[in-house]
Amino acid sequence: MKNSLSLDQDILKVLKQRPFFSTYFSIKRANNTEKTYRYTVIISKKVHKLAVQRNLIKRRIRAFINENKNKITPVDFTISVKNTINSLSAKEQKEEIRKSLLKSKILND
Repeated sequence: MKNSLSLDQDILKVLKQRPFFSTYFSIKRANNTEKTYRYTVIISKKVHKLAVQRNLIKRRIRAFINENKNKITPVDFTISVKNTINSLSAKEQKEEIRKSLLKSKILND
C-alpha cells in the first residue's frame, strides 16, 4: 500500500503520541516530513475472535480513507479499534470513522 505506515520505527513514533479517544476508536497522530499521509489500522483479537471479522472492519476503514484521501492532512496516524465497534452496522461504522477523524483533525471537511 502506498500510504501504509509499515516500518516498526515509524509506528512506534506515532504510538508514543498523545491519543484521541472516542467510543469506538483510539487515534494517534504524528507529523511527518512527507507530502502525503500514512496510516495503519490496529485491531486486537479482543475486538473479534474471527480474523474474517477483523479484516472486514479494516477494509471498511481503509475504504473510507481511500474515498476521502484528498481531504486528509499529511500526517502519520494509527487507528486502534475498540471492541464496542461490533455493535454498529456498516453505515454507522463509516459515520463514526468520519466523526473521529474530524475531531482528531486528520480529516478536513
